[in-house]
Amino acid sequence: MALSQRQQEITELLDLGLRPQAMKLRRLLLTENMQRTLEIEGASLNSSAITDTYMSLKRNIENRDRYETFNRIPSVKCGFSFTIDFSGSMNTYRKPTTWEQVLTTAYCIGKLTQTMGVESNCAIVGVNAIASHNVGAVGSTDSYVAQAVIIKDQKEKWSEDLYKQVWGYKPSTGTYLSQYIQVSLDMAKKINAQKRVAFFLTDGEDPGIYPYLQSFVDIAKAQNIHLVGIVFTDSAQTAREYTKRIPKNIIIVDDPKDLGQKMIKTIEDLFPKRR
Repeated sequence: MALSQRQQEITELLDLGLRPQAMKLRRLLLTENMQRTLEIEGASLNSSAITDTYMSLKRNIENRDRYETFNRIPSVKCGFSFTIDFSGSMNTYRKPTTWEQVLTTAYCIGKLTQTMGVESNCAIVGVNAIASHNVGAVGSTDSYVAQAVIIKDQKEKWSEDLYKQVWGYKPSTGTYLSQYIQVSLDMAKKINAQKRVAFFLTDGEDPGIYPYLQSFVDIAKAQNIHLVGIVFTDSAQTAREYTKRIPKNIIIVDDPKDLGQKMIKTIEDLFPKRR
């Protein structure tokens, strides 16, 4: 079954808008591949220690430096995780809805980058209120239970069928920012790549988490993950609340093309600039 007219219009618009940025990322990854061998594993003779080895043999002593050892470098240059707010406000009255725009961006970026060897996974996270104390769900508190649904893991490929299936989901839960972050970090940990980004997106505010945002950034950094928050909003007040907490780790957008371009730019910036 083909894409609907609305789906086709927004995907074509995004594909066209993201193509220049995607080509730039592709060239960057090709350059990185030429700069460094993809996989190195094993050992070779250490020529600088040959004399020591000879003398050690004469003395019947083992020279442990006779081999140069190499560590295995992940064959995937970079990867990213993306968690999407599944609160009711994402299902806006205007068409395409915020949910449809964000999902389409995830689909288009995933489809473009998977051809470059970039691994990615994507999930939606919702929260239901007034949970039982006996509920054992991950992320549960006395009042809330967060639930994550993995749309695509790193072993899967984005496809039109998957995109159409998820398009039909209707956001209808509450906002729980800490769980968007936690799920994105958990997914990023599963990606065996040299560079990893954990994106989380919301369209609303969650004042209770603001004082802890920088702590989440620091925790991610300690795990070699670059944590980036995305706020899809046209509210200057909402944008300010996030920006003043983690100015270097936040993206403010209200347009899917801008969202896609900034996500790709974030991936580009993981790599050092080469002359």
